[in-house]
Amino acid sequence: MSDWLTSKAYDDWKTSPPEPRESAFKCTCCGESLYPGDFYWDIEGEHYCIECAEEWFSDQKTVVTEEQFYGER
Repeated sequence: MSDWLTSKAYDDWKTSPPEPRESAFKCTCCGESLYPGDFYWDIEGEHYCIECAEEWFSDQKTVVTEEQFYGER
């Protein structure tokens, strides 16, 4: 077995917690941190996590037909 694998340096690396990530935004509703790569809603400059967006806007879901989306052709 390699000296590196049995050394204290490996033990420190393996057991040390990851460095904290810096959040890009905070959810306007609940204050949860939103990190780069997270999905969120940006509505007029306000940032909402998926959970809050689904809760707050679930009653406003509508189905858009192709005619409404593309208009009259």
